[in-house]
Amino acid sequence: IKKVIFRPSDLMWDSDINPEGLSIQLDKDFGGGFSGFFNTGVWMLDEDSSDTSDRFMTVVQPGFQYKWGRAKLGVAVASYFIDNIEDTILNNGGDSSGSYNTIEGSGLKYKYNVISPGVKLEVKEPFGDPVIQKIKLFGDFVHNPDPSDEENGWLGGVEFKIGGPLKIFDKEWKLAYLHRRLEKDAWLDIFPDSDAYSGHTDVKGHEIKIGYPLGKNTSLGFDYYLMERIQGQGRRHVFQADWMMEF
Repeated sequence: IKKVIFRPSDLMWDSDINPEGLSIQLDKDFGGGFSGFFNTGVWMLDEDSSDTSDRFMTVVQPGFQYKWGRAKLGVAVASYFIDNIEDTILNNGGDSSGSYNTIEGSGLKYKYNVISPGVKLEVKEPFGDPVIQKIKLFGDFVHNPDPSDEENGWLGGVEFKIGGPLKIFDKEWKLAYLHRRLEKDAWLDIFPDSDAYSGHTDVKGHEIKIGYPLGKNTSLGFDYYLMERIQGQGRRHVFQADWMMEF
């Protein structure tokens, strides 16, 4: 999903999701460090041979990027439109919607035609010191106009790349902190980051990420989540360690 839309974070989309359908990306360089882009797509969400009302998602996302000095700013606003979503249950690789979204009768109560602005700001050597090679500030917001409450979600984060004399094998460390809040009916509960309380909605909490270089082509990644339900009861701690190699 990251390759077809501007996505500062995984608030709405897990990085493993690859939608089936048609995607179009257009971009234009206007000069002076300013460029614009337009992403759109029509994706199949759920197909049932016994039902002619298949579920499709259409996304429209205009945005721009602006570069000046050592800084780069990206801003975009995505609108998602989903056909035939009410009174149904979606299936996404074995995960079904409705575990945390509101159910009425045998299916989803609300529509999920949402609007989602996102922003990302990157600055190289922001303090004029080579130790902090880059700082990235990013955020996402989502609003579902159909429910009267529990209809919003947001994520804010900061990431540092640490180098200079602290480099290991000419590679930077990475350190990031994210805080998110995704209310019950802000978005479909089968698409967000699956490690943040199993990817459901009605959750809030913290995430800390560390990238540690072991060599020129290998590194360790550590990821810690502290997530809890907003309305219900429950808290989860998740710790992950990944060994990555480049060929």
